[in-house]
Amino acid sequence: MTDTEKVKVYRVTMCVVDHDRVGEESIRCELEAVDWVFANVTKVECTTVDWTDDHPLNYQATQADAFLQMFPSGRAAALDALKDMLKLHQQMAPYVGQMALPDYALLNQAPLKAAAVLKAATK
Repeated sequence: MTDTEKVKVYRVTMCVVDHDRVGEESIRCELEAVDWVFANVTKVECTTVDWTDDHPLNYQATQADAFLQMFPSGRAAALDALKDMLKLHQQMAPYVGQMALPDYALLNQAPLKAAAVLKAATK
């Protein structure tokens, strides 16, 4: 039987602006090579931005929002999709009696479920 101990496991999300163009593999290797931490980079996402000194990532006050807009989390992306669906439902509602809908129940029930999810997620 082996002894066990409680250790913390952290998921670290960071934004790396690659001004020097070292590339994803070099960034991954540098992060994993840190001696005091056992790290394994499990996921890397990349996007390209038009960089200027006034880019929102360059300022602490706007970094978080800019990062979330570039890399929405699964929850944030799901919420955005639900918001879009609600908007579509609101736009279609006046025309419901005027067109044939393949799944009328879905059109009516899905936004109600989406609204409940949005309400719970934004508390």
